[in-house]
Amino acid sequence: MGAFDFGSDHVVLIDGEVGIPTVFFECWPDDFYHTNMDTPDKSDPTQLKRVAFIGAASAVTFACAKPKDAVRIASETYSRSEGRISEDLKKALTLMSKSPQEKLYEAYRNAHIIIKQGYLREIETLESLKLFAENDRKILNYIVNLITKFKSEEKGDQEKIRDHYEILCGYYNQKPKKFELTKDEIEMSKMIPERTSKEIPSRRRLRVKTSSTNSVTRIRYGPFEALNFVDGKRSILDIAHALYSEYGGGDPADMKEFIMAHVKAGNLRIK
Repeated sequence: MGAFDFGSDHVVLIDGEVGIPTVFFECWPDDFYHTNMDTPDKSDPTQLKRVAFIGAASAVTFACAKPKDAVRIASETYSRSEGRISEDLKKALTLMSKSPQEKLYEAYRNAHIIIKQGYLREIETLESLKLFAENDRKILNYIVNLITKFKSEEKGDQEKIRDHYEILCGYYNQKPKKFELTKDEIEMSKMIPERTSKEIPSRRRLRVKTSSTNSVTRIRYGPFEALNFVDGKRSILDIAHALYSEYGGGDPADMKEFIMAHVKAGNLRIK
């Protein structure tokens, strides 16, 4: 299971404005990719069978799901959400453990962001399960209770992050600092971009003028994923944090430069 990947025909569906979930299989490296030898006989028949089966089974399961199926789907989704959050927690704790002492507070801030964004991501996933409940009040209540329980777990994980930060501060003879936004971050948290049209052509996603050192544009697929997060609800700061949580990069100031470049190009506007 990987992070966002742009490199195939699924991109027309997972574009932030369209937002249709897809199943994307990748087999890499492909020695014959885009050459005159890229013919069907180079494909592994077992892999093709797996792709066809998993793709079709996924489509049929979700397209035909009834309220009674929502419980099984919810339990599978919930358990995987818990697993992904565990990985986020591990990443956040490791980030602080490996941080040099002069950058410990920055590492703590980033660890806090990783957990916060992880829960936002998984809660959004769990919220989508309500679709399967239809008008079944019992199933809907089950899903709502599941989401409520999941939300309550974030406080405990943030406390683990804080405890880890404080013990490291003690080891380095530092005074722990409270997580706070800077003045510039507060300003960015109030700036909410939205699209000016339904589609931003691929060639216009990258061809905006930013500094050569912009950390957003230097992330592979960073510009595409950043624009996927533009939904008229997330602020520039939210988008920067979401990108950081996924890729471990994307400075908020650079995100502001990237977004404002698209505003200047007419692709976005600030609400």
